[in-house]
Amino acid sequence: MNLFYKYGGTNFWNDVLNSFYDKALCSARLVHFFTPSNLPHIKNMLLSQLEISLGADFRYSMEGLEQSHKHLGITSEQFNEWVVLYRETLIEKYVLYEDIERIIGSLQASKKFIISKS
Repeated sequence: MNLFYKYGGTNFWNDVLNSFYDKALCSARLVHFFTPSNLPHIKNMLLSQLEISLGADFRYSMEGLEQSHKHLGITSEQFNEWVVLYRETLIEKYVLYEDIERIIGSLQASKKFIISKS
């Protein structure tokens, strides 16, 4: 079964993303990425994160991810913080361990396209 529907679809995953967003706003490493002026971009980014982590056919290629993130200067530490907070959120929302590992694994596969090369 598709992970999106396994946990209840849109309402469940919107709740996951909202909880994750709340955590990111409290993170000293991540908070500067979240400003009112870039809220539409953030919503698209979170949607992309969800699509990637659920293994869906998402609208961005990995090269597209690289292009959309390279100007942000995301460090490996910031990416890792992102993943830790996402994992914590999934645990809090009672996603099964094996599904969390699958989701996090797909996020980790995108790391080299998201972190800054410089």
